[in-house]
Amino acid sequence: MRTKIVTCSTRRRRGKTWNGSQSNSIYLLSFRRRRVKKKKSWKSTYQRDRVEKIAEELGLKVFAPLWQHYQENYMKWLVREGFRVEITDVAARGLEKSWEGKILDQESVDKLIELSREYGFNPAGEGGEYETKVVGFPNSMFSDK
Repeated sequence: MRTKIVTCSTRRRRGKTWNGSQSNSIYLLSFRRRRVKKKKSWKSTYQRDRVEKIAEELGLKVFAPLWQHYQENYMKWLVREGFRVEITDVAARGLEKSWEGKILDQESVDKLIELSREYGFNPAGEGGEYETKVVGFPNSMFSDK
């Protein structure tokens, strides 16, 4: 059975399609909605376990790099480790359009954290406050060890 799933963010909706039972798909949709509404649901062990179980049933793997990490430190770590992260869209009060297209460096991450404290948004954009894409990875990720 192919089930259409609509995931929600604070600014746009995107459709995803995969094979799986309707009840599992509905749960994944409801989880996504809760995650967007609650900025700190990324800390819930129950939700993590439930999502991993459903993903396993669907033959998917869960990738959650922010799982139970202090997000300000995580953002600093990304830059320090050599990830090149571009802000592609902003949706939070306090983030001007000039952030769009910016590649994060230590200075811009510090400013982003400062603004997140001032305006009350998630510093890692986990509530849809901004969107990013990774445009470069650390060389160490691809070395033979």
